[in-house]
Amino acid sequence: MQKGAIAALLLALLVTVYVFWERVDDSPDDLLHLDNGARVLSFSSEYSDSWAAALLLDGDADYGWASADEAPFPHEFVFELGTPSEINAVLFDNTNAEESGYPGISARQVELLVSTQGATRGFTSVLKEEIGQGTHTLLDISPPAQARWIKLLIHSNWGDAVYTELMEVKAYGQAIGE
Repeated sequence: MQKGAIAALLLALLVTVYVFWERVDDSPDDLLHLDNGARVLSFSSEYSDSWAAALLLDGDADYGWASADEAPFPHEFVFELGTPSEINAVLFDNTNAEESGYPGISARQVELLVSTQGATRGFTSVLKEEIGQGTHTLLDISPPAQARWIKLLIHSNWGDAVYTELMEVKAYGQAIGE
């Protein structure tokens, strides 16, 4: 009986890990992916075209966003989803931030706000959390939030005085139509 329980527990763990990794790498399910019609409407700063805000939505964590030199917090981004959606989770990816050369460069304290009214009005905060340094963090939004526009605020990093980086932002849920 105990071997069966252990086997069931291991199977459940493997399924959870598999589902998590599939979710991390599965851009068709990412409401904030460029291929799904999402786009960056505004941002407070970016280091260069090769460290651009649009790289947060391309599905490739090898490239991402970096702030301009000594840009003040909070760093702000406004994204438009391809269609109105209900969001139940968001993933922040710091896995390839340049921690070895710039210790503390990874985004740390983030806040997610959503709006169904417009790109400049009606935002409600649905998440304010600390995300992992040099790793990815998947956070649930409960209850799920309806959105057409998403505002991301990065309030701090892990200690770098000059730059902040974030490689990807992904939103999960379902489209709810126009």
